[in-house]
Amino acid sequence: MTFADLVAGESVFIDANTLIYHFGPHPTFGAACNQLIGRIKNQELRGYTSTHVLGEVAHQLMIVEASTLPGWSLSR
Repeated sequence: MTFADLVAGESVFIDANTLIYHFGPHPTFGAACNQLIGRIKNQELRGYTSTHVLGEVAHQLMIVEASTLPGWSLSR
């Protein structure tokens, strides 16, 4: 099943990766995540998440942003 298979009116739990790929943007999964978030925004689907997920998204996006600064990298 893919995001495109979701039928109008369904409820879906949005996990961290979907939001990270949406806001990232991710070269492979970004488009599908953008479409899913758009369907939720247009109230075609009901989207739910949790505060724990939002915290994870914020943390991961800060890491991505920090990796663009001089002296920071995602590799160890």
